[in-house]
Amino acid sequence: MIELFDEHGKALGFIDGGIVLDKKRKPAGKIDPDAIRDKNGEIVLNITSDGKISHVDEEPGSQGYVKAGKIFDSADGLLYAYQQKTGEVIDETGGTRVVVKGDTSKFADRELVGMATIFFELFA
Repeated sequence: MIELFDEHGKALGFIDGGIVLDKKRKPAGKIDPDAIRDKNGEIVLNITSDGKISHVDEEPGSQGYVKAGKIFDSADGLLYAYQQKTGEVIDETGGTRVVVKGDTSKFADRELVGMATIFFELFA
């Protein structure tokens, strides 16, 4: 299980096998191979196998993309980056938004997009 904490060390939520849980361990969303879903099962963002991110009725990559632990907008602007050594997810200003603990070997690009979508309303 992956544990997520905010920049102040307070529990934010968890990721357990593609299920995103809030801090009370209640379902908050789901990370599918091709989509990020909210707690009601509705698709929030699509994500292709090569990391292109879009809303449901848009062309792949219209919102941005994820590559090597970094989420970019469609103009190549950095939005979030996962720093594996420290376990921190930083935002475009370099500020820590999330600290990832637990089984961090399973925190990959899809989990980064899922976490940013569910907890920070990525591309909302």
